[in-house]
Amino acid sequence: MVKNQLEISDIKQQIRLWFECYQICHSIDKYKDNLNSTKTQNFYKDWGDVVGITFNDWWSEKSYLFEDLKVVEVTKIKKSSNTIHLSIPLSQPSSKSIKQIKEILNTKKTEKTPNKSKYRFTSKRLKGIKLYETIEIYKLYMKLNYPPINIDFLREIRISFENRRGLLRRYIYNIPQLDEYDRLSNVDVEDICDVYRRSLRRLERTLDNVSKCRFP
Repeated sequence: MVKNQLEISDIKQQIRLWFECYQICHSIDKYKDNLNSTKTQNFYKDWGDVVGITFNDWWSEKSYLFEDLKVVEVTKIKKSSNTIHLSIPLSQPSSKSIKQIKEILNTKKTEKTPNKSKYRFTSKRLKGIKLYETIEIYKLYMKLNYPPINIDFLREIRISFENRRGLLRRYIYNIPQLDEYDRLSNVDVEDICDVYRRSLRRLERTLDNVSKCRFP
């Protein structure tokens, strides 16, 4: 897989990775102190409760937090708590319409609205495919109660990913097929395990960032 294929450009899928990391943080004690700080609670307040909810259900309610908002002509009403819809008569002078719009906006802006601008990525380039893979491996790592990163864990990763559909089944970095393990040397196994030890450590740094209002 070439380098640019590791990146995810779709904003929804980028936010999905952030959401997944934020969910994981709620399950790990060492990140909970950060999550309970006033700064972090204020930062994520508009996200609501993410524990036990799927990303798609959460996104259907919260996608407006990440919209690039600008003035547009509305041809179809889209529900969003961070926008308003106006009917502007074309027959009246523009100056009068602008004055009326300003009056409505000033009234609406006195009501508290979510600040989208604070949800920004700390890196312009996100190797999302690799991060996605590592998040899923970390979930397995948690499920198995943080086992040693050894040949048995590599087998568990392969079995888990073989049972999936789509992208993760096609893309598993450097994990041998199940029928290859008997032919691996100890050096090969240790080299592969080192790759995943480093990947999990990098993800833990990302989780720490997320618990402190940064991503990735």
